[in-house]
Amino acid sequence: MRNNRNNRNNHNSKSQSRQPRKRHYQQNTQNKRRFPPRKKKNIVKCCLCNKIISDINTIINEKNLNKPAHFDCILNQLKKEYKLTPREKIYYLGGGSFGIVQDRGSKSQIRFFIRKRIEYEKRLKEVEN
Repeated sequence: MRNNRNNRNNHNSKSQSRQPRKRHYQQNTQNKRRFPPRKKKNIVKCCLCNKIISDINTIINEKNLNKPAHFDCILNQLKKEYKLTPREKIYYLGGGSFGIVQDRGSKSQIRFFIRKRIEYEKRLKEVEN
């Protein structure tokens, strides 16, 4: 049985070079669609820098215009609006609010003090039952 296989393989290699078999992903797909067509995404532009926002998780509504903006654009806007000392930074505190935070620690201890809380986005009122 082995001799027959070897003879068969030797015979094919001598006469013609054997073409490899097409795999299922190499098949001719000219008129066939393997995947459904992609849906068009809603394009959202930042109201401050006018660039497209690719990650919807980084969108914050701008306070005055009430339009979507990049998180970093809002942060830069707040840095320009509030004068910061060298030991102060602006952090996102959560719930639509930012805070001007002072570093009051030494090298061995880390201490932070929230000097000012900036309510940037309006919170939705909870529905009472």
